[in-house]
Formats: sequence, C-alpha cells, structure tokens
Amino acid sequence: MTELVSISMLAYNHAPWIEQAIMSIVNQKTEYPFRLYVHDDASTDGTAEIIQRLAEKYPDKITAILQKENQYSKGVNITQGIIRPKMKGEYIALCEGDDYWVDEYKLQKQVSYMESHPDCSLCFSDAMVVDTDGNRIRNFFDNRSWNDKKINAKLKQKGGADFSVEEMLLLDFTPTASLMCSKNAYDELKQFSLSLDLLVRLVTASMGYAHFHNEVFSAYRTGNASSASGSIQKTYEKLKTSFYDTHCRILNEFDDYTGHRYTETIHHVMKRKEIDLLFNSGKEYYKKILKHECYKELTAKKRMKVLAKLYFEKPVRVYKRLKYKNDFLAKM
Repeated sequence: MTELVSISMLAYNHAPWIEQAIMSIVNQKTEYPFRLYVHDDASTDGTAEIIQRLAEKYPDKITAILQKENQYSKGVNITQGIIRPKMKGEYIALCEGDDYWVDEYKLQKQVSYMESHPDCSLCFSDAMVVDTDGNRIRNFFDNRSWNDKKINAKLKQKGGADFSVEEMLLLDFTPTASLMCSKNAYDELKQFSLSLDLLVRLVTASMGYAHFHNEVFSAYRTGNASSASGSIQKTYEKLKTSFYDTHCRILNEFDDYTGHRYTETIHHVMKRKEIDLLFNSGKEYYKKILKHECYKELTAKKRMKVLAKLYFEKPVRVYKRLKYKNDFLAKM
C-alpha cells in the first residue's frame, strides 16, 4: 500500500543515535501507512549496518539507501537528487539521523490538522534540546534571541498558532525533526540550488501558511560534531562562508522566487544574521554587536550575554579563583 506520509532521514556517522531515530519513527501510531527513507552517506562508524538491520526487520516501513562513496563531498544534492524521487506520500516529514521523535502520535496529529486545513502547507512544533547523551537541556523555543513580541506570544499560545511567511522569516530556525509539509509544496524545492532547512521552511510556507503545534514532538540534539552545525569551524572566516554567505544566498533565491514580495523583511533578516555571525565568532567581535543597528532588537537575556562576556567575564573568573583559594585555606 502506498504511504500517505514519506519521511526523509539523512545519516552520516550517527551510529550512537541512529537506532533511536529510526525506531521513534517506526513506532508511530497512525491510521494510515507511512514510510521512512533513510540515506546513509558512506558512514565509517557502523551507521549503515544498523540501518540495514532495521530495514530488514521492518521492510514495510523502511527503505534504506546506502552509499558506498560519500555523495555530499561530490556536490550531490542528496535530498532532491536521491531521496525525493523515491518518496510517494502526499505529505513529507523530516528527521535527521541524530534527532528523534518523542511523541508517538506526531505524524497523526500533523496529518489530521493538514487534512482538515487544506490551505496549510507546513506544520512545525516545539522540541526538547538534548545533549549527545540524551540529557534534556531545555525546550527549543525557550531560547529566542529576538524580541519579536507578536511571534513570541504566538509561540506561547496553548492551542498553537498560524504563521505567515514574514513571521517564518523572522522566526528563522525551527526544529527540523518537527517539520511536515505537503508534497506539492515540497516539490517546489526542485527549483533551487540548495535544499537546506531554511529553504524548506520558507518555500513550503509560501505555498499556503505554516501552523505551529505548541507541543514537544521531537528532540533536537546539540553537540554532535558530525552534524551540519557541529562540523562548522567557529572562526569568523569559516562561519561567514559556511553560515552567513550560504543563508544570504538562500534568502536572495527565495526573494527572486517570490517576486520580491518579502524583500524588506529578507534584508532585515540578513542584518540580524550579521549579529548571529559575530556572536558565534568569539568575544573579540562582541563590541561590533553593541554598535549594530539590530542590537536593540535582541532579547534582554541575549544582550546581557554580550555584556557579560565583554565586561564581567574576567572579574567573575578572578572571583572564582579567590573563592576557591579562600575555601582551600579555610580547610587547612
């Protein structure tokens, strides 16, 4: 039976987490068939063997796509060139090989909403942020950088909320494993040179609207050195090339795609991304953040982080050393 939902999973050196990721999908409770398409890009740590074992155990739910040579290093668009042509569902869901789903009704809830709201082209939700050992750190949207009052209020609405394209631009990053979109909207990505999460969110939302489920549907893993974000070297030059320039390229392509309907918002988001670039490049760039035109749009918590790094880090470090020394002398 052809699946109603197709799930795309990219894996590379995810051996410690891949089984949890796959089983969180296999164990979904739904009223309709679904299929996971998991692509391993020639992992060297045994990831492919785990995928193969589970695909053989659950042939009705898993299609394994195992590469002998790394396709990413060859410049292959894995999502659009390899996985998308195989997927047959009316809806597309995503989950990276080091993330996982925590709600066994995740698919059912999102499909039920989209079936009853045909104009909705994208669903997303909150997630819990976990470390490499699976320890919960916080909820994903608890750490917003920008003081967008309307957006932040929507993220707290108990019954969820609808988001426009402009709001999705300002919201920026959302948990990838929480996403579900219509196949028609997803197919629009064929027109673009990249298939990064940012583009998936914007293009699919532009085909209708995005709906936020104010529930924790998935886990977003941080600290994995093999992940897309974890593998980026945190120097200004490297981040500018791998993060800022790439995101600006995507935003410019999206601007052209939408007939420049959102140009003003897109340029504003690019300015905000300059602060993200400076913030992640090291303390020596923090004074530039203070002078940036978007600095006052940061949340008070984010502004305090910048100020603390600039002016209070050394005094705090000296205080801790003195306290340790005094405590040690008191015990003698």
